[in-house]
Amino acid sequence: MPEGHTIHRLAQDYTAAFARTAVRVTSPQGKFTDSAALLDGTVLTTADAHGKHLFLGFGAAGNAAEDAAENPVWV
Repeated sequence: MPEGHTIHRLAQDYTAAFARTAVRVTSPQGKFTDSAALLDGTVLTTADAHGKHLFLGFGAAGNAAEDAAENPVWV
């Protein structure tokens, strides 16, 4: 299990590398098709760390910042 400082660094790296980037989400084995469809085409808005927990926030492609503030999808 990574320590908290590792998760915080990873959150910063994710934000720097992928913020405002549309994601492509699939379910290769077909078990999570509906859940994958919820995130497919959304934009990564932020990556936050709280202790040893990493949270990725996603919003709609057109207005990701406003959408994430009003209707966040956290993974």
